[in-house]
Amino acid sequence: MCQLVLSFAYLKSLSSIAPILRIIPTSGSNPVVVLADDMNEYVCKYIGRTPAKKLLIEYLCSAFASIWGISVPEPAFVKILAEHVPGEMLSNSFHAQYFEIPTIGSLNYPESKEIDKSVIASWRSKPSQIKWITNKEDFLQIGLFDLWLANEDRNHNNFNLLLNPIIGGIEVMAIDHEKCFNSGIIDPVRPPYQLTVDESILSSDIVPLLFRQGDELDRLKDVILGEFPGWVEACQNQLVEIIQLIPLEWGINREEIEEFLNSNIFAPLWRDETEHNFRQYITDSFVNR
Repeated sequence: MCQLVLSFAYLKSLSSIAPILRIIPTSGSNPVVVLADDMNEYVCKYIGRTPAKKLLIEYLCSAFASIWGISVPEPAFVKILAEHVPGEMLSNSFHAQYFEIPTIGSLNYPESKEIDKSVIASWRSKPSQIKWITNKEDFLQIGLFDLWLANEDRNHNNFNLLLNPIIGGIEVMAIDHEKCFNSGIIDPVRPPYQLTVDESILSSDIVPLLFRQGDELDRLKDVILGEFPGWVEACQNQLVEIIQLIPLEWGINREEIEEFLNSNIFAPLWRDETEHNFRQYITDSFVNR
């Protein structure tokens, strides 16, 4: 499990220095890859309207993940300049105005690979590959993080996890958080609701591949849940400074967001429900396997 960080890593504000390199076709956001003025490539999500709640959610989740010590691609605010949006890329579904406000970017890791069905099959046929994962316990922490933030987009059909080669092994990194808060519902009058077991990564085939039922898994669950209140409290304590950094161009009502988070995901009842489901969903992952 990642070491407890409890400190928000401030995001850099960057600008593009060259035309968009490529579009990554996905079933959702179709992010673009750009070279920024820190000389690194970033995978950038954008939106053509305000309030830019999709970008807000990616930002908030990156901030909270850094406090939890969860490995995610380094995030940044990236302004893609108008002269760096190639005309030949424009179409009925891809407009120049998408980039009139800052995007939310994630550092590109070209050597990484997303976990998919082929990776799962490979782990089944050669379990020794799992030994190269340096932070496999973080998988459980990510599952808890997703339950806490009601992330509907990381589940048994869509893992949203990267395997990133590092010195001495492979690191698991969490990506793509725009479907947190029940697919982007941040509204003070619409409280979040808990994920079902099928909506959680904890119900996927990955859990019984990485862990065995027994005392060691029970110990890991207890350790993670022992840290859980501290992670939540640290996020809440730093909420004001996190919200203050939201780009003004996104058109976000900061007071509304603060009210929503304090009234819902930081509420003791929500934390208790999350803890209960975390334990239950891990147990359910071993059923009929």
